[in-house]
Amino acid sequence: MRKILLFLVAGLLVQGLLGVALADPTYSMSMSSLKGYNRHITYNGGDMHVGCGVLAGTFDGGPIADLFCVDLDHTFGWSDSWYTYREVVPPDPASPPPFNTKDAMYAYFTYRPNWSGSGTAGKQWAAGTQMALWEITQESSWSYSSNWYSTGMFQDDTDYHGNDAIRQNADTILQAVDSWSGTPTQYGYYYQPTDAPPGQGFIGDVPEPGTLFLMGGGMLVAGVLAWRKRRRS
Repeated sequence: MRKILLFLVAGLLVQGLLGVALADPTYSMSMSSLKGYNRHITYNGGDMHVGCGVLAGTFDGGPIADLFCVDLDHTFGWSDSWYTYREVVPPDPASPPPFNTKDAMYAYFTYRPNWSGSGTAGKQWAAGTQMALWEITQESSWSYSSNWYSTGMFQDDTDYHGNDAIRQNADTILQAVDSWSGTPTQYGYYYQPTDAPPGQGFIGDVPEPGTLFLMGGGMLVAGVLAWRKRRRS
């Protein structure tokens, strides 16, 4: 019996640790809230009124991810959508995300303390981070310039609230990203829509529910073994 339990522990832990390396699983995601502001932007020559900030996405009723949009070609609804997600740093050479991975993830993690903050400042940084990520991910050959918000595929028009702090925060992020070189030290995820018509793509950071379940199952069995050993002694 003990050998069977040990074998089960090993199998669960190995499967959990290797889960991200296997075929991309599909999950149902629902959006619950937006931390940020509405913005008036221009994308590919068209005017858009959009929510600009960090989204809370729930996967299969499990973990909540902090998500930023990296796709303005599609829209999303608050109801459930089907997604796959996988680590994007280093990018998968067989199926790379359609955006500048290194700069996007550097901006996400470097300024996370700012956009995770509370109150008005936190909302302004969340909106500014989203603006910066749109500039990074939507421009085919991105490089910083002081008028980034008025040229190219993505442009920032007048804010509903007249809130210049959002653009200033985005400018700070873009300057930092442009002067940075190297490899991000933290890993993130690319959330790719699989429904039809496709929804928006996102980046974020959250453990896979399947991996957590498998590793949790392994730890549970390990705990049972430890309890049995103490009981016998």
